[in-house]
Amino acid sequence: MKTFAFALILLLSGLPSAGQAFVPRDGSHDFDFSFGTWHTHVKHLVDGSWQTADGIVTAHTFWHGKANMEELEIPMGSSYLEGMTLRTYDPAAQQWKLYFADSRDGQVDDPAVGEFSNGRGAFYSYDIEDGKATYVRQVYYDATPTSYKFEQAFSWDAGKTWHPNFVAALDRVDPSTVRVPQPPHVNEPAQQHGFDWQFGSWKIHMRRQLGALTPSARWADLDGTVKVEKFWNGRANIAEIECSGPASSVEILALRLYLPQTHQWTLAFAGSGDGTLGAPMYGSFKNGRGEFYDQESYNGRAILDKFVFFDTAKTPTRDEEYFSEDAGKTWVVAFDNYQTR
Repeated sequence: MKTFAFALILLLSGLPSAGQAFVPRDGSHDFDFSFGTWHTHVKHLVDGSWQTADGIVTAHTFWHGKANMEELEIPMGSSYLEGMTLRTYDPAAQQWKLYFADSRDGQVDDPAVGEFSNGRGAFYSYDIEDGKATYVRQVYYDATPTSYKFEQAFSWDAGKTWHPNFVAALDRVDPSTVRVPQPPHVNEPAQQHGFDWQFGSWKIHMRRQLGALTPSARWADLDGTVKVEKFWNGRANIAEIECSGPASSVEILALRLYLPQTHQWTLAFAGSGDGTLGAPMYGSFKNGRGEFYDQESYNGRAILDKFVFFDTAKTPTRDEEYFSEDAGKTWVVAFDNYQTR
């Protein structure tokens, strides 16, 4: 959650002064410097004292540069940081949204939002830490073809002073020479591998019902591709979906994260229009069928949303998304998808 004043500051910071012509800046390639494989040396603040650690960071792109994902693996003494940051670009705002998640709980943080200026990228979010309102700032700086730096800091006085708690220096390495550190052994219940069947590349035929909750029997047909990449050794994955039809095209990312405490998965979607990652759907797989649910708002009304993967052991596979405005008594199909290798 962000205050109105903070949101207004971020908005006004990008406006031209009086008399200036507004020229949109294409920042969709601001993170290109980060693509590849990196050794990272970090210092992190633990109980008031600084500790150091070394690990591996990898980053690659989606949507032809308008989104990318950074994965990090860092042993930290008795703990192990296995995290990822999904970064999506909003071309209208000329800003980036940074979504971080940690494999220890599988939950996505509220996004840090910001932009690059003069080679420095600054991204801000708002949080509650130990009952105190906290601003969080993430900064990327000093980027060269072979190195860059990162710092995360907190502020408890509305940005007057900043207190770093995590700093990193990264150096590019040859991926063929990298030995990725492995997390401590964990039990692997079957649910942890719920999406294994989908890893790899697919062709997709997508049918979208026009009118959503007002069934019209009119459908838009699109064809394209799906590419599903795993990370965290399969306990998370991201699907990149690109489809087009006679009247429209779509670019979608589907982020799936395993929740080790509940043995469930979350499923969240982002579209390339503004890059916003939607609220997660929660669910699990049983007997080759996966069901995921959440509540959304449609035209100002609360509705239920359901996503189902059918017969995952078969090819072609099929999945559908449904809406309900009567608490699940009846469901209307919104998307009907078929995928083949």
